[in-house]
Amino acid sequence: MAQADLQCGDEPNRRADRPHTRPRLRGRGTASPCLRARRRREGGRSGSGDRARRRSRGADRSRSEAGRRLRPQGEHAPGRRGPQADRDRLHERRHRPFRPRVWDSHASERRGHGSHQRIGGVVGADVSPAEVERRYANVREALARDGLDAVIVSGSEYSGFEGAVRYMSGFVIVHRYAYMLLPLEGDPSIVFPVEARYVGEHEKTWIDEQVFVDAPGAWLRDRAADQGWGQVGVYGLDYVMTVRDYRALADDGPELVPYDVEFDLARAVKSGEELASVRDSVRINAEGFWIFLDGFAAGRSEAELLAPCEQYFVEQGCGRLTMDMVLVGENGEAEPEFRIASGERRIREGDLVLPSLEIAGPGGHWVEVSRAVAAGGGAPGSEATRMLEAYEEYFEAARSALRPGASAHDVHRAVSKGFSERGYELGHVTGHSIGMTMIEFPKIGEGVETELAENMVFSMHPHAISADGHACLYMQDTWLVTPDGGEPLAGLPMQIFEGSESRPDD
Repeated sequence: MAQADLQCGDEPNRRADRPHTRPRLRGRGTASPCLRARRRREGGRSGSGDRARRRSRGADRSRSEAGRRLRPQGEHAPGRRGPQADRDRLHERRHRPFRPRVWDSHASERRGHGSHQRIGGVVGADVSPAEVERRYANVREALARDGLDAVIVSGSEYSGFEGAVRYMSGFVIVHRYAYMLLPLEGDPSIVFPVEARYVGEHEKTWIDEQVFVDAPGAWLRDRAADQGWGQVGVYGLDYVMTVRDYRALADDGPELVPYDVEFDLARAVKSGEELASVRDSVRINAEGFWIFLDGFAAGRSEAELLAPCEQYFVEQGCGRLTMDMVLVGENGEAEPEFRIASGERRIREGDLVLPSLEIAGPGGHWVEVSRAVAAGGGAPGSEATRMLEAYEEYFEAARSALRPGASAHDVHRAVSKGFSERGYELGHVTGHSIGMTMIEFPKIGEGVETELAENMVFSMHPHAISADGHACLYMQDTWLVTPDGGEPLAGLPMQIFEGSESRPDD
């Protein structure tokens, strides 16, 4: 596959999409009039309260006929029709409005209105009512811009795909899946399959209308019909929503609009509360690397090296929100395939080991931090040493390129220059926005014209692969976009470690 294709991946704003082959789905048409076209390098600086913006680049989203883009907010408009009657159709909780609140150690006992709400699940980080309203306001702004009546946010226990529901509801998916429904006007809901009734701490979500039904898709379809919604965005339509729920929604339901990019851009700029969570995750992740390095020695298995890292991550409140893999090779060069750490293979002299460490701390924000480690005996090899030179150039380029007003395309060109000039392919996306979902839009890649804004957070990890496909270098960093450029949050030097190095504060 060509490098541009690998960088593009699933980024829908790269080109005009053909009409969707599935029924009840619309493709993308003309750009939204509120997204002003910008020439490359014309972007200005954005404040911390701004949302990420996509530059106009041809087709974006089709518009419905006049009069349907935003419905009049009168007595019978969506969200103004009062609580829905059960009509003996589905077993569910009765309607209760959204109210910010606090939870004590006994989650079922309310303490009334307070300054914080508890996010349930792994350890329960605090999220203020103002932060919840900020998230909802940003998403609703996108819904109004795109002429949608509501958004369905899908989440599942698949690693990295649970975060969007937690971001919008405070609920941590322990098993199975859930949907969060946010209308343009009115109160949010969270919908579970009935078999998930006792899986997860449901009392810790800040959403009052919690619904447990045999067929969540049918419930969502009927809610849309009762509210008169014509067009509903769906986050996770292609990768997260179950087939049975999609079929129920598509059966005479509202027009479904794929909404991954737009939803991710609405949450791309992090608040001060979120950045505190990000920094805590980075602290945990970086310490995990030092633990890996402390135990590194020839003769130990890959699993023996990663096990103490996992123990530390769980002790720090990550729960199971970790994804740890390794890339390993002999003769000073690592093979480019990610794999699960082996309990049988022992580290040998001359091995190059690349731990891939990805975790979400107590606040639920994913980060990625790692470095390569050489096991002596000629490691790193000549190819890895040459790749490290390109990595050093990328690291310095990112400091200046990751600034407000730059496009993701421009950043990609700046940080990948050293690799391409040396003839290396980039076998994995150069970088991507990262938050409560492991991989979010925008991606840092060829042709992606999204404009960066202050307080966006990116995971950067150029996956350099040799021309023969048998050697690679892969190191991860989590970066913050600031007015002065990119800030690498982990503070690790850009180098291939040998195992004898000490922490900076030792």
